[in-house]
Amino acid sequence: MGHPAGLVVGWNGTLSRDLYGRWYLSIIGGNVGKSLFIASASLTANWAVDPSEDALKSFLTGGSASFGFGFIFGIQTTVNFSGASVGIGVFSPQIGGSVSYCCQFVNP
Repeated sequence: MGHPAGLVVGWNGTLSRDLYGRWYLSIIGGNVGKSLFIASASLTANWAVDPSEDALKSFLTGGSASFGFGFIFGIQTTVNFSGASVGIGVFSPQIGGSVSYCCQFVNP
């Protein structure tokens, strides 16, 4: 009998844009969680504790840990040594946590 829902451990990737137009990409990451499908996705708007330009750049680069859950609508939070954020958005059915490493790749 196959696995009844999505994988428990998997790959995690993110694409982020800050208030100042800079883009960040993470292709190095892993997650632990459950979904109704083999893959899951979310699209969120996030609010950082400190939205100043330098603080956002520091927060969005380097390592971080996230936790989120949702079914159509959801919530997620991200933390690292530079700050924290909370987000809401559209989710495929899922619950889980992830760790990732993010780098800036576009600076307008």
